[in-house]
Amino acid sequence: MKKLSDKEIQDLLESKKQYLSDEDLDAYKTYQLLFDTLSQEPDEGLPIHFAEKVSRKAMRLGVQKQIRRYWLMVGSSILFTLCICAASLFVYQLPSAIAIFKWVSEVRWIVLFSVSMFALIQFADYWLMDKKRLSQDS
Repeated sequence: MKKLSDKEIQDLLESKKQYLSDEDLDAYKTYQLLFDTLSQEPDEGLPIHFAEKVSRKAMRLGVQKQIRRYWLMVGSSILFTLCICAASLFVYQLPSAIAIFKWVSEVRWIVLFSVSMFALIQFADYWLMDKKRLSQDS
């Protein structure tokens, strides 16, 4: 017998039919408990500005998803550009490419430190601004 989907279990709950296999009985009982719990109002009621806080949190989650997507695109664009530049250097100017990579390997610690500090400053700025933004939302 095929396993019931969430939608099918919800339809069964609404229609009050209980033709279930043993596998689906647990899911049915879980949904029934969930619906029973959600149908009861909390004893102390909802906090003041509950809807506003929920909508703000939902908006914040959406914005965070967009920000993650943005940084992923920025990082992948930079990596792709560096790979294309290195490949074109090797194809068209091999002696120059070898000289550049020798120089970078000589100053690799300076380059690594500079890139790390730039990334750290960007992260700290983002973190502090996000913290400030969150304190304003509350």
